[in-house]
Amino acid sequence: MHNEKFLKPVSKSIKFDIHPERVWDVISKPNNLELYHPFCESNPIEKWPGIKSIDYVNYYNGLKYQRVFTDWIDGKGYDLLIGRKNGRKSKVIWRINNPDESTSELKITIYPHDFSNYPNFVKEIFYIFYHSCPVVLKNCVCK
Repeated sequence: MHNEKFLKPVSKSIKFDIHPERVWDVISKPNNLELYHPFCESNPIEKWPGIKSIDYVNYYNGLKYQRVFTDWIDGKGYDLLIGRKNGRKSKVIWRINNPDESTSELKITIYPHDFSNYPNFVKEIFYIFYHSCPVVLKNCVCK
């Protein structure tokens, strides 16, 4: 694991009127980002599923990120590091909670690596993605 300096985390929760198993079925599938990530062209798998899973996010703009899963809790979520293969990584935590039997909530928390030296447009892209991905995911899960 890289010794990253993480910025203050940012979290977003999405509520679903469906059982948590359905949410888990979608987010734990191989290539799952292809279903709901608005900027993902492809999501190829190197190793799947479980701890030490590795996949890639190939963005429409040509950027390629690697995701390395550091924790995998069946039915509940996972933790991962994302970034360029040999570059700095951000930590992301996905967790499913079920307030009652028929509803669920997915909380995504991102601990971005310190990108204070990056241009402002890079920071803006991060926050645009962060706020748009959950909306698309909700549409996908609730089909």
